[in-house]
Amino acid sequence: MASGVLLIAIFMPIFSFAGDLRLECLLANSDTCEDFKNIQLVCLLGSLVGIIMVFAGGIILRDEPHKSLPRVAQCPRCGAVVDSHGSVCFNCAQTGF
Repeated sequence: MASGVLLIAIFMPIFSFAGDLRLECLLANSDTCEDFKNIQLVCLLGSLVGIIMVFAGGIILRDEPHKSLPRVAQCPRCGAVVDSHGSVCFNCAQTGF
């Protein structure tokens, strides 16, 4: 997911800059504007790959939330939440161990 954001962050300014240069080239009635068009196409494809990577990463993270969350430790007798697995539970209403 972070790689996708990095691709977008790298290619979008280059896309914009090449577009400005291409516009200046077209306004000057020059016939050598194909290089800027090719640069824009490469940047567009790189940004598209980045967007796909971001969405795919989001879908993967949405489908597997249980792997990222720690499991809560509970008392085996009363089910109260305790500090860690195997620790002594002081929340049970029962007297004695």
